[in-house]
Amino acid sequence: MSTTERSAPEPAPSTAEAPGSADGRPVDPGASPVPDTATDAATPAAPVDETWLDGERLALRPEVEKIQGADDQQLLFSTDEGRYTRLSRSGAQLVKLLDGRRTGRQIQAAVEKMGPAGERLSPSIPPFLAELRQANVLNVAPAEERGAQKLARRAGGPLMKRLPLTRSTHAVVAPAARLAERTPKAIRAGLLPLLLSFAVTLVAFALFSGPSAAGAFVPVAIVVLLAQITTHELAHAFACERRGVPVREAGIGLMLGVIPVAYVDRTDAYRVRSRKGRAAIALAGPANDLLWTGACAAVVLTTSGIVAETATLVLFFQLALLAANLNLILPTDGYHAIEAMAGEMNFRGRATSYVVHRVLRQPLPSTLQAVSRRRRAAYVSFVVAAVLYGVLFVGLTAVAILAAM
Repeated sequence: MSTTERSAPEPAPSTAEAPGSADGRPVDPGASPVPDTATDAATPAAPVDETWLDGERLALRPEVEKIQGADDQQLLFSTDEGRYTRLSRSGAQLVKLLDGRRTGRQIQAAVEKMGPAGERLSPSIPPFLAELRQANVLNVAPAEERGAQKLARRAGGPLMKRLPLTRSTHAVVAPAARLAERTPKAIRAGLLPLLLSFAVTLVAFALFSGPSAAGAFVPVAIVVLLAQITTHELAHAFACERRGVPVREAGIGLMLGVIPVAYVDRTDAYRVRSRKGRAAIALAGPANDLLWTGACAAVVLTTSGIVAETATLVLFFQLALLAANLNLILPTDGYHAIEAMAGEMNFRGRATSYVVHRVLRQPLPSTLQAVSRRRRAAYVSFVVAAVLYGVLFVGLTAVAILAAM
């Protein structure tokens, strides 16, 4: 497995937080564009404590720096927490007012003096500053949240509990990255597609002409699969290394709290400005898996007896892992590759946040208020599909386990 946008109509400010998740994905907290009252009439505004806006003069925390990241978007990076907060163009301009010389109300008043556009934007300033506060980038501690409000804000967050095993992947992949850098570009561009195509061909022949797995030696199959999983994560780390992205850690985790997976934390891939670069990082693992699957198919086709049967068993598991890791519902490598190429940032997190806020009857974060009806329909459809996929996956897994007993 392998790491946020809240799009808002300009000139409304917009933020979207991206704390590193179990496998490097970010998560959104919310944002603050002007709400679309036509589409949010059914959502009553909850009373909000804005007295803090009259107190402290606001500034970014000393540990927060402003950088340019994915798709040249403006990001705030909390160096002490390793968290990213995305800003729209107007949000980035408003952040310039956080110079420690004005309170929140004074910032709002300064915006109002900018003419008609400032007057229209003024009502969105308090929620925008509140979103920044909850993202913990201001010099004011986040407000305490309880109950449904706290649950709604956490919706769309990491789906995995993790156990870090190493923070030294650089030492492992750096030599390979240097070797790749010295390899002529034409060879790099042509060799991998050629190998992947060959692997697909071998797999096709093995599936139609290979033996059954009845006599497979299971311990060997397990060792091979563990080796493949290890190189899968190293492939992600290698792709990060090639693009100057640090890998914070690698380890094992429990997806949805029950499914064991390996991961590398590649949150900092949000510093890669090109979509192709981020997609390449996501697809490095599946490419590794396909090469392993092709090698296993070659063993199936060139051997016999217990060796061929064990390789057949491994091949079936490899194909299942590939299919699972390329689905577009759970936050897998396939999902992140499509998300990167589409220029999206944490679509799953925003969709989940929208649905949970609606179900719990909590006021929507202002970014979600501003999106179109079509976008909201896409959020709901995605969450429904994800739930159905999860139920189907758990059901089929239970059937397989019962059948094997």
